[in-house]
Amino acid sequence: MGEGISVKDLELESIVLELFGSWDLKYGMLKRYYEVNGDCLVPQEFETIEGVTLGGWVGKQRNAYKKGLLS
Repeated sequence: MGEGISVKDLELESIVLELFGSWDLKYGMLKRYYEVNGDCLVPQEFETIEGVTLGGWVGKQRNAYKKGLLS
């Protein structure tokens, strides 16, 4: 491991990555987007202040819904 990077730092990074992969977390970000913008028409390249490409996630959810993978 490089200097200054501890196992605790790597564990914390792993937890953060797991959270950012969470559907519920991204849904919460979409709700926040709606509160600010008044719609859910998120541009494909839109990135949250947390660094999440929300537009890409929304597009994937729409595609999954069209394929019957979401209810």
